[in-house]
Amino acid sequence: MLIPIAALLLTYAVTLALAGLAAFVLRRPLSILLSELCGTEERSSFWTVWSMVMMIALPLLFVSMARIAARQSG
Repeated sequence: MLIPIAALLLTYAVTLALAGLAAFVLRRPLSILLSELCGTEERSSFWTVWSMVMMIALPLLFVSMARIAARQSG
């Protein structure tokens, strides 16, 4: 059985890897879509980077919230 810190780090690593893979795969199609919607390349670049950061940060936040909720209920 894993010690709690190792389990936490493993959870973060798996989440980061999956979210990073999803962001990598979706970057090009999202960039094309946003360039059509935003009108300029600068706006498209900003929203593409913002989307990539959120695609990685939000799953990590959800994992952190789930760990806190599990710790409080148990």
